[in-house]
Amino acid sequence: MKSGSLSDSWSSLAAKVSSPAVGVYLLALGIILAITAYCGQLHSPYLEHDDWNFLLPASWGEGYATPWQKTLTEGRWLNYWWYLLIGVRWSATAAAWAYTLLAALFAGALTFRLEGHARKLLLTLVIFFSPMFAELSIWPAALAASRLLLALSVLAFAFAGRRGQLVSLGLTTFLAVMAYAGAAPVILLAYVFMRRVERQRELAITLAVYLVAYVLSILCIATLNYAYHGHFGVLIEGWRRPHPAHDLAGFWANCLIQLDHLRQTSAFLRWPLLVSAISALLVLRYGQRRLWETIMLVAIVAFAMDLGVAALGGVWVPVRSMGWLWVTMALTVILASDVRRTWASGLGYLGAVMLLVAGWMHWGVVYRAHQSAGNYIDAVGTAVARGDAGREVVLVGDVRSIPQLRRLYSSPQMQLRMAWFKSYDIKSRSCSGALCGELVSYAQEQGIRKLIFPYHNILVIYFRRDAEFP
Repeated sequence: MKSGSLSDSWSSLAAKVSSPAVGVYLLALGIILAITAYCGQLHSPYLEHDDWNFLLPASWGEGYATPWQKTLTEGRWLNYWWYLLIGVRWSATAAAWAYTLLAALFAGALTFRLEGHARKLLLTLVIFFSPMFAELSIWPAALAASRLLLALSVLAFAFAGRRGQLVSLGLTTFLAVMAYAGAAPVILLAYVFMRRVERQRELAITLAVYLVAYVLSILCIATLNYAYHGHFGVLIEGWRRPHPAHDLAGFWANCLIQLDHLRQTSAFLRWPLLVSAISALLVLRYGQRRLWETIMLVAIVAFAMDLGVAALGGVWVPVRSMGWLWVTMALTVILASDVRRTWASGLGYLGAVMLLVAGWMHWGVVYRAHQSAGNYIDAVGTAVARGDAGREVVLVGDVRSIPQLRRLYSSPQMQLRMAWFKSYDIKSRSCSGALCGELVSYAQEQGIRKLIFPYHNILVIYFRRDAEFP
């Protein structure tokens, strides 16, 4: 691109990101932070059980699956490098803040080339409050790298020239597959939307760059795994219950299983899907039809790739990994709000609001399920840190007998031990052998109902239904 045209592009973009637009983005960020803080994720964040492995040093020696193991079983080499560089050095709270701010930056930057302040605000909020982003946000330590790639990609699409945008598409796609493959189609959707890719030749080049970068990333993962693990490819973990297709009948059976899984788990999307379908009709009749058709083609490509992974490997792709689906719906309703008919444009705005409400409600569902656990874990960790006085901390009993901790995953004592070690430097262990019976008998004989109590040189955390805390 010539220097003059590049200067004009920057001037045009600066005009779009004017003072009123900055106010819109600040308002959106304020709403996002207020709601996320209210949910508890910014001060006592809940992290899913295996996300703590991305915060603890290798010397910890325990856990569910280390970042190093994830390179072999999920191909997450970028996450491993991120963990070595940052993960062991920051806290759970910092990871939660990073995930939130980077997701907000991605959502806001996606609207840079969008006309109208109301549309900028609506699209930013609709994208951020995606049900998929909400469900992924309880893995902030592992997924912060993928949120960073999303943010960097849209910033490049907004500020770089034509060649720089294509290079950014290829590079961020390549890296996204090595961080979290579900982010790659979202990057492609952002590219075609921000570039207004409508011509067939440009679309063909775009898809070629994307698919080549995707395949090269998979080959790079396989090569790295062969070099460091002795296995060319990705080794699927047994708990996922893989059943690879060995013939056409097996391929078709796996396809049906994935489709049925999508039918069951995406029931909460039926109203957003209906709203986006109506919006699509408005766009086709009155709006930017060719751009919408490009967006739909990209969505079909993303769906086909997810279905192919499920059909070949026999491992279903969860809806939370399909962020492209929500982004497609969000872009559809925003395009509907820009059609030539006032009444139709009003319906587009209404559709965007309905999508926002649906995403907002699902976000609330996710955090109502986890906020009490995050708060409880934090409160108990604070109390133990104040009272251990150098004693050994021992956990006994059934963690999930505590109502607030009922939703914890397998081996919940491990999850608590990891959280307290990272956040409070509390070194604890689960009781074993005769010690368990001894601690339980002591509590019963003494009539101790407290969750936390001392026993000789041990600080005991005894989980049972009637435990009193604090």
